[in-house]
Amino acid sequence: MQKNSSSGMSLVELMMTILIVTIALWSVGELMKQSGIVGQRGKENDIATEIMHKKMESIRDESFYLITNETFTANEPELRDAAGTVTITEVDPDSGWLKLVVINMSWKKWSSDIIMHDTIVTYITRQGINP
Repeated sequence: MQKNSSSGMSLVELMMTILIVTIALWSVGELMKQSGIVGQRGKENDIATEIMHKKMESIRDESFYLITNETFTANEPELRDAAGTVTITEVDPDSGWLKLVVINMSWKKWSSDIIMHDTIVTYITRQGINP
């Protein structure tokens, strides 16, 4: 007597296939979600960097003797509660020809209340950018 072989799938095989496909689709969904979060964070950093560079250019346009510490806010819809500080330090107070400029900026991350930060630093001479 021969065994009757069937070419179909058993219930256990079908359940295992559904489980594997479900896990694979869930993993792809999580990967897409994380990709969106990283993309948004990169966009926020790019906007903050652009704002700080514009601030640096406005400082470089001022007279060397009028450059002082200040605070500023950024009215940018992509950055929640964005604010910054400009800190000026005379590198050599005796000669008074070189200033250290530090621009700090902070904002709330788009998806939470976590505070993000970024900083740029440069020097400005009394004789301009290219003395």
